[in-house]
Amino acid sequence: MYHGVTIDTADSADSADFANFADFAIVGAGPAGALTAALLARAGARVAIFDPTHPREKPCGGGVTRRALSHLAGTPALYSGLAAVPTVQVRTARFTDAARGVSTAVPLTQGLTPPLIVTSRAAFDGHLLASAQAVGATLHRSRVADIEKSGTGFVVRTADGRTWKAASLVGADGPNSLVRRRLLRPFRRDQLSTATGFFAHGVTSDEIVIEITTDPPGYIWSFPRPDHLAIGMCAQADAGLRPDDLADRCRRWIVATGIAPGATLTRYSWPIPSLSASDFDALDVAGRGFVLVGDAAGLVDPITREGIVHALHSATIA
Repeated sequence: MYHGVTIDTADSADSADFANFADFAIVGAGPAGALTAALLARAGARVAIFDPTHPREKPCGGGVTRRALSHLAGTPALYSGLAAVPTVQVRTARFTDAARGVSTAVPLTQGLTPPLIVTSRAAFDGHLLASAQAVGATLHRSRVADIEKSGTGFVVRTADGRTWKAASLVGADGPNSLVRRRLLRPFRRDQLSTATGFFAHGVTSDEIVIEITTDPPGYIWSFPRPDHLAIGMCAQADAGLRPDDLADRCRRWIVATGIAPGATLTRYSWPIPSLSASDFDALDVAGRGFVLVGDAAGLVDPITREGIVHALHSATIA
């Protein structure tokens, strides 16, 4: 029982034919999937998580706000463990105009405590995943190859040839979610944006840097991580710009601003849900026995494309 909710962990009638059975199968072990797994396992459920690659460094800003942390505060073991996760305290936000060579800095400090921290996403995600495993969730480092509805539950087939039966299913597998594609419908191209940029290794800072752009509409960002900068920009996937175009624009901005002198640049590219107001009004995130969380549900701020707070919030709801 957790927060007044009792989970029935009895085997469903049609689980006898499966050697591998879980009350909940969670596809994806990012923040949304890992936190969902931790809360369910703490409640006594048998939880199987499927993800071949997490934890990993994610190509995004990585800012964790007080609002995001509030979704972990109700679980002391999760919250207290964050003290060991490497972070950078952000003290200023600098807005630039690289073409004119001007910028202005806005202090973010409130008293002695900055309102924003930026984590190593590999460490932050790893902490949540380890916390889920510590309370009984089982991680299977296998890619889910297929999912199908079966009786009152679901059958999960992994790329290594194993088959699982689950009474309920959580899709936490990102914007290209297999769970979404199998049980609802994939996001359209106009509902996605592409984030492209570079990890600048060997430099960091205590400020975020942002430049608003009109072509493409959006912004270029630099967020400090403990041992590098995450620099990138977004464009709607149907805007006609290739990832190479965005990468070239990012590279020119890095040179123009001088933001990463001597850094080693490692390129990344990643899709992000970018839904309109009408998309949100018609958004499907669940059905009988299954629910989507985080990016798989499309829960990303449509302006900033920030998703961590919504990933954690959707996990607590799930």
